[in-house]
Amino acid sequence: MLTARPFQAAIGINRESGYSTKFRYRNLVDIDYDKFDIGHGDTLIDPLHWDDEPFEAIASNPPYSIKRDGDANPLLINDPRFSPAGVLAPKSKADLAFIMHLLSWLATDGTAAIVCFPGIFYRGGAEQKIRKYLIDNNFVDCVIQLPDNLFYGTSIATCIMVLRKAKSENIATIIADIEGCQMATDCYQLEGRAER
Repeated sequence: MLTARPFQAAIGINRESGYSTKFRYRNLVDIDYDKFDIGHGDTLIDPLHWDDEPFEAIASNPPYSIKRDGDANPLLINDPRFSPAGVLAPKSKADLAFIMHLLSWLATDGTAAIVCFPGIFYRGGAEQKIRKYLIDNNFVDCVIQLPDNLFYGTSIATCIMVLRKAKSENIATIIADIEGCQMATDCYQLEGRAER
C-alpha cells in the first residue's frame, strides 16, 4: 500500500505579475489542499519561507536567464545559499543562482526537480564553475531533456535537473534524445569528465 505523509507547501513566486500567484492558489484549491503559504517576491534577494525550510520535495520552474545583481552585490557571495560554489551566477543569467538557492533549501534526504534552460549545461565562466561544484559534490541525480514547444509561452526545449543531497552512488543519469546526449556529453567534457 502506498501512503503519502501530510505536508505543507510553501510556494515562492518570482514573477512581476500577480497572475502566477493567483494561478497557483487556484490549483491548490482545486485539488482541495489547504496547507499552503504562497508568497510573491524576489527569491534571490529577499526569499520568503525562511522559517519553513528545509524542504523534502521541491518542484520549480524558475525564470530563464533573467538579469540579477550577481557580483554587483557584494553581499551575495557571503549568502549561505550561494557561497558554497565559491562564485556567483553571472548578472546576465541567474539560472544557476536559482538552482543554488533551491539546493540550499533542500533537506538532506530531499529531492528537487527544476525546469532549466539548456544553456546552463554548456555556458562557460562562473556557470561552468557552479556546474563543477554540483557534479563534484554529487548533487546532480538526473538530467531529463524535454522537447521544444512543451510549455505555454515559449518554444524552446528545456530540461529538468533533479538534485539530491543524499545520493549513495556518484552517478548522474542523463535522459535525452541523440542530439541531447551530445549536449550532455559536452557538459561532462567541460567538467573534465568525458564519461558516457
